[in-house]
Amino acid sequence: LVTLVGEIKSFRQAKKIFQIPKTQEDNIVIMGASLTTEWLLGQLNTYGFKVRLFEPDYEKASMLAEKFPNATILNSNPVDPAEFHRERLEESTAFIAASEDAEHNILGALQAKQLGTAITMAVVYKSTYLSLIGGLGVDFPFSPRIEAAKELLKIVDDSPVRKLATLAPGVAEVYELGPVNSPRVIHKNLVDIKLPVGGFIAAIQRGEKVYLPGASDKLDDGDTLVVIGPSGIERLLGELFIAD
Repeated sequence: LVTLVGEIKSFRQAKKIFQIPKTQEDNIVIMGASLTTEWLLGQLNTYGFKVRLFEPDYEKASMLAEKFPNATILNSNPVDPAEFHRERLEESTAFIAASEDAEHNILGALQAKQLGTAITMAVVYKSTYLSLIGGLGVDFPFSPRIEAAKELLKIVDDSPVRKLATLAPGVAEVYELGPVNSPRVIHKNLVDIKLPVGGFIAAIQRGEKVYLPGASDKLDDGDTLVVIGPSGIERLLGELFIAD
C-alpha cells in the first residue's frame, strides 16, 4: 500500500504508474440523492471515476442530471433485485448508499453485498448504527455527524501540534503544526532540519498559499506545516518548530 503526497492534478498520472492497466474504468454506483451525494458526484468526477446514480424521485434525478452531466443518472431504485441485476450492479467497483434515509442505506448496502458487489458503503446518521452494521457485512459505514464533529474539533483545537489523520495505526500519522516561530528552523534549508526519524515535511502553508516543498526550501516565521511521521512525535515536533 503506497501513500502518495502531491498535487491533485497529478493523481491520474501517478495512478497509471502504480496500477496495472485496467480493461474498464472503475464503476461507482450511488444510491439516493442527498447533500452527501452531490459532494460525492463532484469529487468522483474530479478523480475520473465512471459514476451511476440511482434515484427513484424523478424531480431529484432530473435536477442532478442537469447539475452533473458527466454522471449517469437513472430514475429507478437499485434495491429492486430485478433492477440490480438488469444494470449488472454486482460488477461495479463500489456501491455507495447515500440517501437521506439511513435505514434504507443500510438495507441497500447489505443487499448489494449479498448480490455480489465487491465494496459497499452506507451513510448513517446515528452513531449507534456504526458498530452494528460493520458486523453485518457493510464494508464502510460513514457518519456525516461524526465527521463534522471531528472537523469542528480541529477548528477549535489551538494547540501548536495537531494530529490530522492516521495512515497506519501505530505506525504513520499526519500532523499539522504552527505557526512556526523557532529560531532553530527559521530561514534554514529543509534538508538541514533534523526531523524525528521517519518524519518529513509534506506541505507548507504560507499565508493563503500552500505548496509542496523541496529540500532547498526554507521556512518563514509564521508558516504552518503538514508533517508525516511515526506515532507519538507531537512533543518532539513542538520542541523543534515552536519557540519556548
